Amino acid sequence: MKFKRFFMSGLGVLIIVGALLLMLNPHIRGAVKLVVAEDPFVEVQESSSSKKVMAHWDEGEGIQTLLEELENDGWMMEDHFGSAFMFTNNDRTLVVNIWKWTDYFVVAEMTEG
Repeated sequence: MKFKRFFMSGLGVLIIVGALLLMLNPHIRGAVKLVVAEDPFVEVQESSSSKKVMAHWDEGEGIQTLLEELENDGWMMEDHFGSAFMFTNNDRTLVVNIWKWTDYFVVAEMTEG
C-alpha cells in the first residue's frame, strides 16, 4: 500500500514538472512542435527586436533549409562569421545567429536592425 502511494505521488510530481517545463521553456515547446508537425522549422519566441525559430539538425540540413527560406523571402546573404550570418534586403539588415540546442535541434535567433 505504501509503495502504491509512493509510486502515484512520484508519478504526479513527474507530470507536474513535465507540464511546467512544457509551459515555461520555449525551446521544449518548439521541439515538441517539430516532432508533431511536418514543418521544416517552427517559431519558438518573438519579441519586438528579434525572433527565434527552431529546426531539426539532420546533419546541417535544418540550417540550410532555414537559410534557403530567408533567401526565398528576398534576403541576400552578405557575410558569414562562424555561426552568424548577415543578410540584407534593400536597406534592411538581418543578423541570424544559429546554435545547436541538442543533438537533434538547432535554434536561430534573427535580429533585424
